Amino acid sequence: MRIRRWPAVMLLGALLAMPAAAAPPLAHREVLPSGVVLLVAERPAIPIVVLQIAVPGGSVRDPADALGLANLTADSITRGTTRRSGPELDRAIEFVGGSLEAGAGRDGATLFLSVLKKDLPLGLDLLAEVLLHPAFPADEVTRKIGEIQ
Repeated sequence: MRIRRWPAVMLLGALLAMPAAAAPPLAHREVLPSGVVLLVAERPAIPIVVLQIAVPGGSVRDPADALGLANLTADSITRGTTRRSGPELDRAIEFVGGSLEAGAGRDGATLFLSVLKKDLPLGLDLLAEVLLHPAFPADEVTRKIGEIQ
């Protein structure tokens, strides 16, 4: 049986010559009047909301007499607020299967929230509480300083 290859080669050539469909952008950028930059990447098929707040700072801006301050701040900020203790914050976010974390690097500090879409109001409340009302409990700060030394 003889196979006709010419039509298959023509079809393959036509497919390869077609321009690729333009992929949608991974995220769109929006600048708020306050200067805050939002990068939004929507994935409607995934019912998870992930927020990352990044601020300039980090270890490069630590005062000479307080090296490690950015790291200490990031490690302590989620350990309690004026309204809830660290364990209460942990229980609240873990109850809904979310996470609320902070970190600091050389050039900046980051606060990270991940929750299911249906739990976004609680996640935002906890995030705002940590940002606006951190308590920096003395025992947690002392413990962290001990770990560093």
